[in-house]
Amino acid sequence: MHSLANIPLDLSFICDTIGDRKEQYKHAFWLKTDFDSDIWDCDFSGIGEKKIDFNIILSDGTRLTDNKHRVLLETIKHFLCIHTHPDATGGKILNGGTARTMVYHSLHMLDYFLLNSKDYQLHQHGFSALTENDFTRMLLTIGSCRSIHKSVYHWKDSLTNFLKNKIANLNEDIIDLTIENNPDLKFCECNKDEKILNLTDSELLHSRVWLFMNDYYRQICSKSGIYKMAPNNFKLARLIYANTLGGQYTNFPTVSELCIGKIIYSAREYQSAPVCTSNNIAQMGESYLIQYYHTIRHLGILKTVDLPVPYHALQQIKFSRIVERLNLNKDGRFSMLPSHVVLGSLKNAIEFCLNYGNDLIESYLSLIKAVHDSGKTIMQWHFAGTDITPYLTPVIIKLGVKRWLIENNVNKIRRRLDDVDHYRALRENVALWELLRVLYGAIQIIIGTLMARRQGELLDLIATDCLDDQKRYLIFYARKSGIAGKREKVARPIPAIAAQMIVLLERFQIELKNIGIINKFYPLFSHPHPFKNKLVNFSDSQFNRSTNTFCDYMQTSFDKEGRRYYIRQHQLRRFFAMLFFWGSSFGGMDTLRWFLAHTDVEHLYHYVTESTPGDVLRGVKAHYATEQLQSYDDSATALSDLLEKKFGTRKFDLMSSDELDDYIKNLIDEGSVRVEPEFFNTDDGNSYRILIKVIEKP
Repeated sequence: MHSLANIPLDLSFICDTIGDRKEQYKHAFWLKTDFDSDIWDCDFSGIGEKKIDFNIILSDGTRLTDNKHRVLLETIKHFLCIHTHPDATGGKILNGGTARTMVYHSLHMLDYFLLNSKDYQLHQHGFSALTENDFTRMLLTIGSCRSIHKSVYHWKDSLTNFLKNKIANLNEDIIDLTIENNPDLKFCECNKDEKILNLTDSELLHSRVWLFMNDYYRQICSKSGIYKMAPNNFKLARLIYANTLGGQYTNFPTVSELCIGKIIYSAREYQSAPVCTSNNIAQMGESYLIQYYHTIRHLGILKTVDLPVPYHALQQIKFSRIVERLNLNKDGRFSMLPSHVVLGSLKNAIEFCLNYGNDLIESYLSLIKAVHDSGKTIMQWHFAGTDITPYLTPVIIKLGVKRWLIENNVNKIRRRLDDVDHYRALRENVALWELLRVLYGAIQIIIGTLMARRQGELLDLIATDCLDDQKRYLIFYARKSGIAGKREKVARPIPAIAAQMIVLLERFQIELKNIGIINKFYPLFSHPHPFKNKLVNFSDSQFNRSTNTFCDYMQTSFDKEGRRYYIRQHQLRRFFAMLFFWGSSFGGMDTLRWFLAHTDVEHLYHYVTESTPGDVLRGVKAHYATEQLQSYDDSATALSDLLEKKFGTRKFDLMSSDELDDYIKNLIDEGSVRVEPEFFNTDDGNSYRILIKVIEKP
């Protein structure tokens, strides 16, 4: 008889079809500690790490790890592990990101029952007494709000109650002395409409004192800016949610009224135009909620290993009824940006990079070398008022750069610039660091537009390791591909201008490494730190802030509600296709004409159709047709006739673009409308025009 112990790894799935299921369910590729450990360390294949501490106190005062709760603890642990077993996946091998999502969803649902333990009595009955109504109520609660922080953890109310309890016994003399020694505690730049806590102004001041006295502050970035001090929500969560499995290791949103002294401008100049077409951005999307539904149903699988779970109650959950009761909208898609925003931004990005990219990089390298050699930090130089112009190139001096940061008194919160003055100074090119952010935003726009990659794929790019030797292909690890967490490494042709920008950023990091500022190569879009002699630890938020800075600098236009179009990579994925469809009508946009003039247009269209997902391409075609309708272009006459029968009007400029987009896309999907290029030769070479055809059906 052959032993299964030595079976090859590629055939290990055979082991999952036989043997002791209960033992199998104790294993998951992301679990790095022993199943029986009271504290789990989880690593989801580099996607993220998580700690789960089972040593929590239940509502009866006993601990989950006590022997009397052994079965409940085993059930919870098996439930967390089972999601990656073939019995739950249908034989598919999940990657780290998907496994992480399912485990996090499981923790949210487990915490829901723990936080409502008076209703569900988990300490007494475990899961076995839960009914269909209990699970339905849980899913209704989660689906009622896009934010788990609100729906499950009630962050606002929990933090309010926590702080009220802590400040109740604070000594007034200690409060006064702390404020006297730390007057910044009185300065919180938070508008009344931003406040979320149910605390009076006096209670807020006392709360800041308590947080300061107990070392709960740190410098932090939030969506509204960078603060001198903000609460350390990781530490607070460990106290507030000490008896939850997921909440105690969750990073909750920053509460503005507890922050002390906004020292850097708001993260963007204007309110952002919506990037999603969903009518209800507060509710969780249907496709997101159904993930919770499928995850909780995995609990029923544990019936096969004789763990006490309410199998029949889980089977009776009707997801369609939950959707109906919540009146959930279908998930919104990302809005199509107006073509003039798309094309104008690409034009501005290319011109800015070509005109100033090299000089900005050279100026920073010269400056940071001098700072590094002096043994001080860039922030110390800035606060000391050290003249940086000797280190700037003539082009950058002529541009107007005078100092490192716009904010001349960052450490003096009562003297900071207001937003109006800050953004005026940004566009007057006063400071080198802010212009470097504009440069990074511009390069992100160029690469994001021309390569149509997912944002995560761009975040993963590492300097010196993302181009082939000939600089003709972008090398990256594709998201949503590969098996067992191993993402596929792929190469895609890259336009010369995009490759040129990558080479610029790679050369920048090579020089920083030679100087001794960095000792390894960072993500490609990691920009210089404003206060330290280093590059920032890169993230989604840093990527988006660079794009925001570019949009504010270039003053991208507003929607009808006065909100600025801040470009996001999700939208950029369809920009390259848009570049083609609007490319024949650029007018005076010489930069984009130059780009197309160096490309065979038929070959370009082939690349567009190959590199753009079909559904996205049809959406681009529909949006192009919508804009032609709303501008009453002759090319859309036949389509106007068709839509007049549907809507009873030809005043398409008064209608919602999203509504027209959706309807025309349906017509394209069913073959009633075609939006295709027609190629022809001219004295200047090959050219094209876009035709909108209505197909008469017999």
